[in-house]
Parts: sequence; C-alpha cells; structure tokens
Amino acid sequence: MKRSSEDFDSQKAYLERLNDDLADVECLILAYVGNNNDAHTTSNLRRIVHSIKGTAGGYGFDVVSILAHRMEDLISLVELSEIPNDERIDRLMSLRDLMMGAVTAYGTGNETRIMQIKNQIGVSLGPTNGTHRVLLVDTSEVTLKLCVDALKRFRVDFGKESNGHDALGRLLKEKFDSVIISMHAPMIGATDLAFIVRNINGVNKRVTFSVVTSDSNPEKDPRIKMVHNIFKKDQDLQKNIIQVYKDLAQEKDSNNRDLDPNSVPFKKIYFVDDSEDIHDLVRLGLKNYKMLELKSTTNPKVAAKECTTFMPDVVIMDSQMPDITGAELCRMFKNDPKLKNIPVFFLTAMTKESELKELDVAGGAAIIRKPFFPKSFASKLFDLYRATQIKKSA
Repeated sequence: MKRSSEDFDSQKAYLERLNDDLADVECLILAYVGNNNDAHTTSNLRRIVHSIKGTAGGYGFDVVSILAHRMEDLISLVELSEIPNDERIDRLMSLRDLMMGAVTAYGTGNETRIMQIKNQIGVSLGPTNGTHRVLLVDTSEVTLKLCVDALKRFRVDFGKESNGHDALGRLLKEKFDSVIISMHAPMIGATDLAFIVRNINGVNKRVTFSVVTSDSNPEKDPRIKMVHNIFKKDQDLQKNIIQVYKDLAQEKDSNNRDLDPNSVPFKKIYFVDDSEDIHDLVRLGLKNYKMLELKSTTNPKVAAKECTTFMPDVVIMDSQMPDITGAELCRMFKNDPKLKNIPVFFLTAMTKESELKELDVAGGAAIIRKPFFPKSFASKLFDLYRATQIKKSA
C-alpha cells in the first residue's frame, strides 16, 4: 500500500524524536558509571525505553521496537539478578548503538543496513560468549529470580514476559532457543502456547519449552507432550534447570568434527520416539552423515521386531512413550539373545535421580538429554558410542 506524504512526514518527525530519546538513553546509561544502584536513573531509563517499545512498531520501525524490548528485558534482568556494573553498561550501550543504527537506516531508507541489524538481533545482543536466548514467562518474581540465578552462569540472553499472550507476540517476531513458562501462565497457558507455536510455521517452531509447575500430576494435560522439560517448583528447581542448561551449553560449544566417513564409529542406527518433532531433529542432526543408515519408528511396540532384522549398531529411544516406557522396551532388548549386546541410548528430559537410575538398571548404556542441539547431536552420539565400546573392552 502506497504511503501518503503525511505518513512520511509523521515518520520523519518520529525519527527525529527518537534521536532525542536515544541521546537521553545514552546519558542515563552513562549515569551508571560509578553509581550502580541509582533507582532514579533506572526508572527514567525504563520509562523512555518502554515508550519507544510501544510506539516504534506503530510507525513501522519494527527493529527499533524489538531492540527496545531487549533493553527493557535487560533492565528487568538487572533488577532480578546481580550483573557487574561494567557489563550492564556495555550491554545497554550496545543495544542503544544498534537502535541508533536502525533509526539512521530507517531515516535514509537503507534496507540493506536494516536487514543487517535484523540478522544481528539474537547474536550481537546476546552475552559475549553465547547466543542462547531464553524467554521467561511468569508472574512470580520469586520464580523468575530463581530461574535467572540458575541460568546466569551460562550467560544466556533473557527475554521476560508476565503472560502467555505477550509471550506469543514475542515468539512470533523474535527468535528464541528456549522458553521457561509457568504451567498456568495468565491468558495463554504453557501447553496451549507450546501447541500454538509448534503449529505456526514461524522462526520458533523448534523452540524448546520447559514448564515450571506445582501441579502434582502435570502429565494429565493432553498437550504436555509438547513440552520438553517439567520443573517442579518445590523440587530443586534451580538444580534441575542448571543440569538441563549445562548439557545444552556443552552441546552448543561442541562442533561437528566427524564428517570424515572414516571417523564415524558405526553404520546403522535405530531410533524410536513417539514424537515426530523429535524424529525431525534427529534426522536434521544426522543429515550430513550420508554413510549412516537410519531406521526409525514412532511405534515402540514394533521396535524389537524390526531390530531383529535390521540389526543396528546402536538404538536410541525415548524414555517416556505411550503404552510402554523406554525402560520396559530396553529390558525387552536385553532379554532378546539377538539384541542384548546392542547399546541402548535414552533420549530423556528426566532429572530425578530415581528415574535416571531406573534407565541405568534397565540396561541403558548412556543418556542424551532433551532438549538437544541438532548441530552437535552426531558428535555427542559418536562420543557416547566410543565410550561404551571402550567400557565394553575394558
């Protein structure tokens, strides 16, 4: 639709106001130098940034709006957790500089620069040593603080919303790697949000969902399969979050170093999981390894029978499936003379020691934690397989 001259004039006037606002933002950020606990500065900074967030999108400057949202997230994060003052200033100033660059690009009609800044969002805006973005959705400041304190050691980049409706708005516009959400988040609950995002072909179709809940039986929700992790509020919430994200950080730091066909330690894989989404992730993780033969099923009841003819080198199975658990299926393999020596790796989001112990007792050779990164899945799998072979020959 063609814009009128009035539209252009109003946009131009707004960009001029943005320049003034961003000059004020810079002054407020610099006010933190030597004074890291200035509530008045924080209040004024939040007010200006919140105004930019709410108005920039209305004028068509979506990148500026997203950047303002990121800055507002960071201001909230500072209040929830201790961040060194120098780091706070650097990160706020980086966001301000990107906003200024976007304003200049919009003002000159530089679409190339706007696209460059869009591509930077989620990379340069994150912490200096990582790009994993987490969206926190909860009304409880106590729970949010627990999550932030657990995750800050991984230097992830945070987003924060108080309800599922606003979280959906973020997920439709911005790329996140994972979401931690209260089971009964206002307006749109956790499993409904996961269902919506999974069924929209957007940038976050593959985002991992973790639910924080005090429900005694969250599994009764029919859509709970959309969720990768369930964190109980009263059961070592921080410890369980740390364990999951520790595994994620280790996987993200690894790289695919096994593209040489001679370095791949086996030839045939059998994979069983009732979730098609997980099948897609596994296939994506192995797509560069054309020398591997992958056979898979979503029906665990046929797994043992198919493996007696396929005879894979390794079996990967979900730990929680309908009708039969991973532990039960593993015991079937171990009781079959033809299959008993095939190593079984469990894909699991379990964190309780008792649950993990059950997988070990059932005969599992190793665990691959959910969620996992497809990019490093093969390397992780190969390392685990090599370790089992060394253990077997010892």
